[in-house]
Amino acid sequence: MKLRRFVRISAILAVSTAVTLLAAEGLGRVVLLMRDTPHDSDARREELVKNRSWLASAQGSIDLANQNDGNRSAEAVLAQSTHVQSYNVLSPYVGVEVDTAVRGYARLAAYFGTEEAERNYDVLILGGSVAGMLHRDGGEALLKVLEGDARLAGRPIRTLNQARGGFKAPQTTLLGAYLLTLAWKPDLVILVDGFNEVALGTSNWMDGAHPSYPSVPHWAHLLRDSLEQPTNMNTLVELELTRRESVAMHDKALRYRTYRSALASWGTRKLIARSTARYSAAWRELEGESKLDELPLSIRGPEVPRTIKASMEGIVRGWIEGSVNLNAMCRERGIAFVHALQPTLHYAGSKPATENELRLGKVGTAWMLGVEKGYGRLREAGAELRARGVDFIDATMLFEHRPEDIYVDACHYTVEGSEMLARQIAARLLEKPDLVPVR
Repeated sequence: MKLRRFVRISAILAVSTAVTLLAAEGLGRVVLLMRDTPHDSDARREELVKNRSWLASAQGSIDLANQNDGNRSAEAVLAQSTHVQSYNVLSPYVGVEVDTAVRGYARLAAYFGTEEAERNYDVLILGGSVAGMLHRDGGEALLKVLEGDARLAGRPIRTLNQARGGFKAPQTTLLGAYLLTLAWKPDLVILVDGFNEVALGTSNWMDGAHPSYPSVPHWAHLLRDSLEQPTNMNTLVELELTRRESVAMHDKALRYRTYRSALASWGTRKLIARSTARYSAAWRELEGESKLDELPLSIRGPEVPRTIKASMEGIVRGWIEGSVNLNAMCRERGIAFVHALQPTLHYAGSKPATENELRLGKVGTAWMLGVEKGYGRLREAGAELRARGVDFIDATMLFEHRPEDIYVDACHYTVEGSEMLARQIAARLLEKPDLVPVR
C-alpha cells in the first residue's frame, strides 16, 4: 500500500510539474507574441551559435593553451601561465594588433592580384567590435540587400572583416592606410565607429593618457612597463576564465536544445548575461589596474589635455580628420566609402532602455562621461563630414522606437540589432552613385 501511494503521489507531482511547465511555456509565448516578438527557435539557435563562435576565439592575452577547462581559480591557472600569448601583439602602426590578422595581411594582398578578386565585389569593414559584430551578425542582411542591386548583378559579394575590438580613431584610419599600402584593393570600405572614440578616449584622458593613443587597458599590458605589475596578469586570467565559462554555457544550451523553448531560452539568456557581466567586470578591473601615478611616455603619448572640454574637442576633431583621410585614400583609388555612426545605449533619447539593458549596460564614469559629452558632438560633426565629401550615416537613433531588448551591454547589440544596422547601411549603399566606381 505504501509503495502504491508513493507511486501515485510521484505520478501526480510529475504530471503537475509537466502541466505547470507547459502553462509557463504557453504564457511566455503569449507574452512574446503580444510584444510582437514571437519566439523563434531557429533565430535563438543561430544567436547561440554565432555568440559561441565569437567567444571561442581567445579574448584575453594569457597563454592557457595547455590548461584544462575545469573550474579553476585565477591563482591556480596563473601558477602555470608564464607568458602573454601572441593573440594580442604590439604593432608599429596601430599600437596593438591580433596575430591572426597580421599573418593574413600578405595572403589577402596576394588575393587582390588574382582574377577572382576582379570578379568579386569585395567589401572591407573597419571599426571596433560593433563593426565586427555587424560583419558576423548582420553580414547576411547586408549581402541580401546588395545582391538585389542591378549594378552588382553576376558579381559574387565578399565581406572582409578587419574590425578590431577596442580600436578607435586614428587606429582605424591607420589600419586602412596600411592595408591599402600593402596593395589591398577592396571595392567598398565601410567604417562603423563612434562609441570607442568618446568612451575609450575619455577613459584614456582620465587615466592620464592622450585620447588619440590606443586604449590603455587594451595594450598597456603588452608593454614592459605594465607587465611589471603582476595584478594585471591575474585580471587577464580572469578574463580568460569568464570567457571559457560563457563558452561552456553556450555549449550546454546547444546540446540540450534550450532554444526550442521560450521559457528555457529566457533562462539561458539570463545565465549567459551573468557570465557576460563577470567578463565586463574583469575588463573594468583591468582598466583600473592600468592606472599609475604617472603613465610611462610609451603609453601616455603627447601632452594630455587639461580639461574634459579640450579632450573632447581633440577626440571629435581626430574622428573627423580620420574619416576624411580614409575617404580621400579610397577616392584616390576608386574605392567607394561610407562612414556610419553607431547607436549606443546611454545616448539620451536614442532608445527606450529596458530594465535588462540598463542592468547589463552599466558602465564606469569615464565611458558615461564620454557618451554624455561627446555623442552629440559627433552627430553635429556629421554635417562637416558631408560637406567635406564623406558619405556619412547617422545611425544614432536607429532603435528610437524599439522598446524590446536590443543592447547586450552599453554598445553591443543582439543579432537583430546588428541586422537592423546592416540594413540601414545597405539602404544607403543602394543610393550611392559610386557604389561600383570606375578605377
